[in-house]
Amino acid sequence: MFHSMKLDFILIDFLKKKSSFNINYLNISMSIISELTKALPKNSVISGEENTRPFECDGLSVYKQKPLAVALPSSIDQIK
Repeated sequence: MFHSMKLDFILIDFLKKKSSFNINYLNISMSIISELTKALPKNSVISGEENTRPFECDGLSVYKQKPLAVALPSSIDQIK
């Protein structure tokens, strides 16, 4: 499996304890990842800090943005 839901939940518990963290953003982010995981074929969604790091730039390392999740196509038809 590409991401560890257990680690994501540990992170959620940690962040809930931080009063300055925007929990609504976290809930929306987890909801998006969950919906992508349900809608796409098994093992095609990558999430988590370390797993998405290779996808944070497309060759221009000056413009980096860590993605919330990455959806990997399993066929050429999925990207047409």
